[in-house]
Amino acid sequence: MGQNWVETETAECDFGDVRLNRRLEAMLEALGERPGKSLPTAFQDWSNTKAAYRLFSNENVSEDKINEGATTMLSCPISTNC
Repeated sequence: MGQNWVETETAECDFGDVRLNRRLEAMLEALGERPGKSLPTAFQDWSNTKAAYRLFSNENVSEDKINEGATTMLSCPISTNC
């Protein structure tokens, strides 16, 4: 089975901790299922909402690191497997 869009977008994203990487993937999946919704509405319970806020406040997580995977994918020609 092929990768879903979240795995593809985050393939090059590395926070140095697999748990943080998995949390980002879970967040993107939840937000993708409920586009335009607030974090509490997208995550549907307090524990997942709190986990999202903890991810954002983690010193190893930054906007640049989150965007790394997407930037890598955008710079890769469609006809190749980067």
